[in-house]
Amino acid sequence: MTLPPNIILVASVYRSGGTWLFNAARMLVEAAGHEVHAAWITEHEPGAPARFHVVKAHKPDQIGFTPWKILTSRRDLASRLASNIRMGWLADKPENIVTAATNYIALEAYWRERTNLEVAFSDIVERPAKALGEIAGALDLDTSRAQHEEIADALSRLKAPGDGGPDPVTLLHPGHRAGAGDTERIAACVRTVLKNAGLAAS
Repeated sequence: MTLPPNIILVASVYRSGGTWLFNAARMLVEAAGHEVHAAWITEHEPGAPARFHVVKAHKPDQIGFTPWKILTSRRDLASRLASNIRMGWLADKPENIVTAATNYIALEAYWRERTNLEVAFSDIVERPAKALGEIAGALDLDTSRAQHEEIADALSRLKAPGDGGPDPVTLLHPGHRAGAGDTERIAACVRTVLKNAGLAAS
């Protein structure tokens, strides 16, 4: 009898570290010696023969299956919004920022109630090997500290495509990564908008 795949859902709020989390889960499954089918939700093939499926999505209404595990990431609201503005996905206007903030707060709350592990963006940036160890534990994967260090290094060296759409393997978009200063400069203005609207920036 063929067992159904263990579907790992990476359910992130936009620009909160979900692509890193997706690739981390994908690489950890491979490091543990398992086959993996990893894809964006619309490219997911439910019948793919791999024992583990890693699927990235944002919205609950995109999900048409019952996940085995759910992984999420957490980043302060102002930085998320600023990153979306930098990517050109959100207009840099107070009304757009406030609407997006309200939606992101609700989306984060939805996934937080259902997640098996929430990874802090600060750990992704500053303590990736530690984050990888926590992910491996949540997914019941037998991997070592040395493997976590190797994967952390591999993740840091992933390159975003120069143009066109996202990379079909890593899901990185053109311009996906930028210096922290670029996002922080925008985030400072976003915090002012959120404060004026009575919304917390974190």
